[in-house]
Amino acid sequence: MVKLKNESERGTDRSCKKKLWRLITAVYVVPYLILAAIAIFWPADSAFLGVDFRDGWVTNAVPSISGYVAQSAFPAATAAYFVLSGLLSLPYLVMGLRDPVAVMSFGSYQKVEEGKRKYNSRIMPVRLLSFVFCIFAIWVMWAQPGYQFDSIPVHENRWALALGGVLLSFFPVACIFINSAGLCVRYLMNLTLSDECR
Repeated sequence: MVKLKNESERGTDRSCKKKLWRLITAVYVVPYLILAAIAIFWPADSAFLGVDFRDGWVTNAVPSISGYVAQSAFPAATAAYFVLSGLLSLPYLVMGLRDPVAVMSFGSYQKVEEGKRKYNSRIMPVRLLSFVFCIFAIWVMWAQPGYQFDSIPVHENRWALALGGVLLSFFPVACIFINSAGLCVRYLMNLTLSDECR
């Protein structure tokens, strides 16, 4: 009986690990590789297959995207990268709101519970401040004028856009902070988190 139970638990563990790796591939790896390919292969200053994101409403509506496009040495590729990063970060946003344990801690229910204990051990103003910080970070990523850092020269090098552009793109960073704010709300309301694979 114990042997059957152990085999059943091992089967469940393997199933959870496969599910987690499929999730990580779909949410992190595939979007990152697609964006890297866009950064490297999209034409520098012309439409690709009749698609040009430089004058699109998303490019003009988000100040950080228009800032990056205006300063870029390859504006068409930069516009495509930052606009399509919004579409490609949607799985992360949806999965993070639905199952924060899987997306925010790679399936480690223990890490999330430990974070919850630390979070709830703080005084209420500090807990509320962490939620406000998430909202403020989203606003900063929205309003920033296309900052470039020496270590990630996204305006001048396609490889830098391919490797580090996701760290500067409004949509992926906003999704991270939206999911973090959602986790803060769950912690504040003491909601139970998904634990099917713990």
